Amino acid sequence: MWHDNGAASGTYPVSGEFQPGIHVENPETKRRLKNLLDAYEVTPELTAIHPIPMDESALLSFHTPQYVDLV
Repeated sequence: MWHDNGAASGTYPVSGEFQPGIHVENPETKRRLKNLLDAYEVTPELTAIHPIPMDESALLSFHTPQYVDLV
């Protein structure tokens, strides 16, 4: 649930003309999804997928070199 995209101005360009609000992707949306999965007893049916380390060649099979450099 530790997810923070910072502030957002929705679909408006960032130009100082609009006051940013809460980003649509925020911790509350994650909590709501988790609570719904729990309430409808879906959580026990899920299988955890554990992340694995990737080297640069593996990343480049999915992303451009510019994006890998940026991240």
